[in-house]
Amino acid sequence: MYPEMKMFTIGRNGELVVSVMMVRDSPLGRSVVSSPTLNVPDSPGAATGMKETLNAGGNILLDRYVYSNIAYQCAKGSDSDEASALRDWIFNTEYGNFALPEPDLNIFLDVPIGFVEAKLKSQRGGADRDYLDGAQDIHEADIEFQKKVRDIYREQCALDPKFIRIDCSDQNGQMLPPDDIFAKIKEVVDNAIK
Repeated sequence: MYPEMKMFTIGRNGELVVSVMMVRDSPLGRSVVSSPTLNVPDSPGAATGMKETLNAGGNILLDRYVYSNIAYQCAKGSDSDEASALRDWIFNTEYGNFALPEPDLNIFLDVPIGFVEAKLKSQRGGADRDYLDGAQDIHEADIEFQKKVRDIYREQCALDPKFIRIDCSDQNGQMLPPDDIFAKIKEVVDNAIK
């Protein structure tokens, strides 16, 4: 199962999520308290589908999950104690209250920040960007914020032995070729399923 998370643009909650992503001056856009709450109302429904798939012997591959919420929301704050409390709240809400299945493995593809910056400056399109309705995602517009997000992801990898960081940089700080990155991913996955 590879669920596409279209929930961000569905209904009133979806409209709020999109407005937070697009409006730099939104009081919610940079709030470390209110922003993560916009993502969680859809989690109970997602949990049911995921559990059904797992109970039927299936596998689930997600490109974003709880750690994405943690990284982006904790990067909005400036206080490490606040970030730690927010991390715990997100974990308890998602895995506890909403009973999302905990992943057997999380992988963070740590790409060179120059690559991230170039990708974010390039013209991006496709159906997965329709929710922006031609606007720019404020989280993607700020490279300093993206650096904070990267730091939070790295911190989470250090805290969780099931969250593996894969360095996607070569010795010169450039992006590795896709085949090299795939080989690293395969090694991590192979080790996890042994």
